[in-house]
Amino acid sequence: MNMGRRKLRENVFRLIFCCDFFTEEELAEQVDTYMEEEKLGGDDEDVSYIKNRVYEIMVVKRNDIDKIIEKNAEGWSFERIGTAEKAILRQAVYELLYDETVPGKVAINEAVELSHSYCDDKGPAFINGVLSGVLKSEGIEL
Repeated sequence: MNMGRRKLRENVFRLIFCCDFFTEEELAEQVDTYMEEEKLGGDDEDVSYIKNRVYEIMVVKRNDIDKIIEKNAEGWSFERIGTAEKAILRQAVYELLYDETVPGKVAINEAVELSHSYCDDKGPAFINGVLSGVLKSEGIEL
């Protein structure tokens, strides 16, 4: 991969964020539009990774991931969670539960780092708290 894990993760996050604003049927077209606008068509491996990851998170595993987030966002209904926070949490929960190539500590650290850039001042603590709950409720060892 030429883009690097952090940049790949940020592009996946940005697409997941956008997914809350269009329907599942529009997903492929919106992903292609994003790739064109961001000029991300150069490396087939990177493009494939981004498209597959977004599809896995937002179509295949979305309901399961959202239930886990809601269960661990103590005192928050899922609808009340901000769009950026949801996108970050969806990606991190996916990595924690379904991607054995990403160590748990890395998934959490990267999620908190994204929240510093895309959420308000309370975002990082919220993200960290929800993900700590996920670790406990899902029996994930770091």
